Amino acid sequence: MKKTNFVSLILFIGIIFLLIGCASTTAINDEHIVPPDPNNPYQGTWLSMGTQNMMYVIKGMNAAGYALVRIYGVPYWREIAVYAVNETWSLSEDGNILTVGGIRYERYEIPPK
Repeated sequence: MKKTNFVSLILFIGIIFLLIGCASTTAINDEHIVPPDPNNPYQGTWLSMGTQNMMYVIKGMNAAGYALVRIYGVPYWREIAVYAVNETWSLSEDGNILTVGGIRYERYEIPPK
């Protein structure tokens, strides 16, 4: 009986971690949210289209790239690179779509508080 209860407890905990990980796939912290700037169309928080597991945060002429990683099923954004935005970047912006080197990102809409 003890062994069966222990296995059931481990399975239950595993399922809880799985559900928590699936429910919050793009939990974005306040420090990653940059509002758009009418004078700089590239500024803002951008999520990769489709999978939404990559993110760019562009503020002024500085950018940071993030990847969504999971530790024990809990997602968080890990900074993978810091950039200076300049003319060597192949950027194009069309409304709420940003294209960086052929990869498309959509603007993250800041949820109302």
